[in-house]
Amino acid sequence: MVLLQYLVDFNFRMMWCSKFFFLFFISGLTFGLHLRLLHGLRLVIIFRIFTFPVTNTYLKSRMSLYFGMVQTLASSEINIHES
Repeated sequence: MVLLQYLVDFNFRMMWCSKFFFLFFISGLTFGLHLRLLHGLRLVIIFRIFTFPVTNTYLKSRMSLYFGMVQTLASSEINIHES
């Protein structure tokens, strides 16, 4: 039962990135990884893969933004459970 619950929680959702589709007429791909944390809380990590060429600087800034959001969510979860 627990294994089935984790299999359901680790679902990948595929969707079109409409903002960049209209700008570049090329589709982007976005999927989220849902991780179950303590007491049923979930951490959602969003990965975005763009099919159009991007510069290193742009890619680094986007990745640092996502990792910053993930780090903030994770630290807030820890603070909730410590109090």
